[in-house]
Amino acid sequence: MTKADLKIYQFNRLIILKTLLVIYPAAARKVSLFDNLTKWHKRRIFKYRFLSTIKNIPSFNIDRSDNKVIIFNIYSTGYYHFIAESLVKIALHYDHLKDKIILLPNNTPQFIKDAFQYLNIKNCETIRSTIFLNKVEMIENPLLGEFHPEHLALVRKNFRNFRPADIQGIKIYISRKKARSRKIAEETELEQKLQALGYKILCTEGMTFMEQVELFSNASSLISAHGAGLANMIFMQEGSEVIELMPIITPVDKYDTNFCYRNMATALKFNYTTIFCDKVDKSIIFDRCDLHVDVEKIILSL
Repeated sequence: MTKADLKIYQFNRLIILKTLLVIYPAAARKVSLFDNLTKWHKRRIFKYRFLSTIKNIPSFNIDRSDNKVIIFNIYSTGYYHFIAESLVKIALHYDHLKDKIILLPNNTPQFIKDAFQYLNIKNCETIRSTIFLNKVEMIENPLLGEFHPEHLALVRKNFRNFRPADIQGIKIYISRKKARSRKIAEETELEQKLQALGYKILCTEGMTFMEQVELFSNASSLISAHGAGLANMIFMQEGSEVIELMPIITPVDKYDTNFCYRNMATALKFNYTTIFCDKVDKSIIFDRCDLHVDVEKIILSL
């Protein structure tokens, strides 16, 4: 079980990069990361922190204010991590954050800005260089890929936006044809058969954040290859069905199968199924591979 409470910590004399990666002190670095990171991820972060520190020393700035707070981690500009971690922190500590200035990473994407606008969060400041903060608060992260049902319930309460009953029960297949990886080799055949069963085919890349919230709030079934679009299940109806098409791990992969969406579906008490799929090229790592799917197996699972 993940952490039931995400605590607020205060630090003095903190040095942080524009990506919100903490350089100093060590106690703040620990809070900014996840307690259950793999050794492979820790090595990557250490290497990135070292190289970024050297690169960004010339742009060092000093901020002596005392009302700043950090709710993001180094992964939070990704759609899944923003929903699974940053929105959870906001839901738990919304009243406290009203009187603080939330620090945003330099590369903040539009969907985060859209979500903040919906939540009426205006007190934000973008970090554009390495910065020394005289005083800052940090909200700790939940465990990576694990979920507390009460946390997800709070996020759902803030965002679920139901439309009339006659358009609820939408069935969705998320295509990754516009994504960099995990595309489906047999997608044309799969889409044709899913459309015959009433599924709506979509690419989330062309949707705004609130368009996704509104659409998935009316959805009861979701099929997708492993990817951030599956995080939209948090907005779906109670008792929904989720089918995840998961690449089979091969020797080139650096870590085990990532079951974060299964864990989210379990915490939401959804009907979840994993369908494991062969990589098109087994020499390509989990995050960058494309997939072969058994179309009939997927259809029979519905």
